[in-house]
Amino acid sequence: MKEGPGFANTCAVADYKKQKTMKGLVTSSHYEGLTLEQANEKARLNGLTPRVVEIDGKSLMLTMELMNHRVNFRVRNGLVIEAWAG
Repeated sequence: MKEGPGFANTCAVADYKKQKTMKGLVTSSHYEGLTLEQANEKARLNGLTPRVVEIDGKSLMLTMELMNHRVNFRVRNGLVIEAWAG
Protein backbone atom coordinates (compact mmCIF):
# COMPACT_ATOMS: atom_id res chain seq x y z
CA MET A 1 0.00 0.00 0.00
CA LYS A 2 1.32 3.43 -0.91
CA GLU A 3 1.28 6.06 1.79
CA GLY A 4 1.99 9.76 2.03
CA PRO A 5 0.65 12.85 0.27
CA GLY A 6 -1.40 12.00 -2.78
CA PHE A 7 -1.71 8.28 -2.03
CA ALA A 8 -4.36 8.15 0.69
CA ASN A 9 -7.30 7.95 -1.70
CA THR A 10 -5.69 5.36 -3.98
CA CYS A 11 -6.23 2.66 -1.38
CA ALA A 12 -9.81 3.73 -0.74
CA VAL A 13 -10.91 2.97 -4.31
CA ALA A 14 -8.72 -0.11 -4.77
CA ASP A 15 -11.14 -2.34 -2.81
CA TYR A 16 -14.00 -1.51 -5.17
CA LYS A 17 -12.50 -2.73 -8.44
CA LYS A 18 -15.41 -5.12 -8.94
CA GLN A 19 -18.18 -2.68 -8.04
CA LYS A 20 -21.18 -2.88 -10.37
CA THR A 21 -21.93 0.12 -12.55
CA MET A 22 -25.02 1.20 -14.41
CA LYS A 23 -23.67 -0.52 -17.52
CA GLY A 24 -22.55 -3.75 -15.81
CA LEU A 25 -19.26 -4.85 -14.37
CA VAL A 26 -16.22 -2.80 -15.40
CA THR A 27 -13.06 -4.86 -15.69
CA SER A 28 -9.58 -4.04 -16.89
CA SER A 29 -10.11 -6.21 -19.97
CA HIS A 30 -12.65 -3.66 -21.25
CA TYR A 31 -9.97 -0.96 -21.41
CA GLU A 32 -6.46 -2.46 -21.14
CA GLY A 33 -4.22 -1.58 -24.06
CA LEU A 34 -6.34 1.34 -25.24
CA THR A 35 -4.86 4.81 -25.41
CA LEU A 36 -6.20 7.16 -22.78
CA GLU A 37 -8.13 9.01 -25.48
CA GLN A 38 -9.74 5.77 -26.72
CA ALA A 39 -10.57 4.66 -23.16
CA ASN A 40 -12.14 8.03 -22.32
CA GLU A 41 -14.26 7.88 -25.47
CA LYS A 42 -15.34 4.29 -24.81
CA ALA A 43 -16.30 5.13 -21.22
CA ARG A 44 -18.36 8.14 -22.28
CA LEU A 45 -20.11 6.16 -25.02
CA ASN A 46 -21.12 3.66 -22.33
CA GLY A 47 -22.51 6.38 -20.07
CA LEU A 48 -19.53 6.33 -17.68
CA THR A 49 -17.38 9.16 -16.38
CA PRO A 50 -13.65 8.45 -16.89
CA ARG A 51 -11.07 9.37 -14.26
CA VAL A 52 -7.30 8.93 -14.36
CA VAL A 53 -5.93 7.90 -10.96
CA GLU A 54 -2.32 7.19 -11.92
CA ILE A 55 -0.01 8.18 -14.77
CA ASP A 56 3.35 6.46 -15.25
CA GLY A 57 3.44 5.30 -11.62
CA LYS A 58 2.50 8.69 -10.14
CA SER A 59 -0.79 8.71 -8.21
CA LEU A 60 -3.00 11.72 -8.77
CA MET A 61 -5.10 13.56 -6.20
CA LEU A 62 -8.50 11.90 -5.82
CA THR A 63 -11.72 12.44 -3.95
CA MET A 64 -13.00 9.70 -1.64
CA GLU A 65 -16.56 9.29 -2.92
CA LEU A 66 -17.49 6.20 -4.86
CA MET A 67 -19.58 6.72 -7.97
CA ASN A 68 -21.22 3.79 -9.70
CA HIS A 69 -21.05 5.57 -13.06
CA ARG A 70 -17.30 6.29 -12.97
CA VAL A 71 -14.43 4.23 -14.32
CA ASN A 72 -10.89 4.73 -12.99
CA PHE A 73 -7.77 4.32 -15.14
CA ARG A 74 -4.12 3.62 -14.41
CA VAL A 75 -2.05 4.74 -17.40
CA ARG A 76 1.51 3.87 -18.39
CA ASN A 77 3.22 5.24 -21.50
CA GLY A 78 -0.11 6.59 -22.74
CA LEU A 79 -1.91 3.21 -22.53
CA VAL A 80 -4.46 2.04 -19.98
CA ILE A 81 -2.98 -0.77 -17.86
CA GLU A 82 -5.85 -1.14 -15.38
CA ALA A 83 -9.47 -0.02 -15.05
CA TRP A 84 -12.15 -0.42 -12.39
CA ALA A 85 -15.49 1.04 -11.35
CA GLY A 86 -15.77 3.59 -8.61
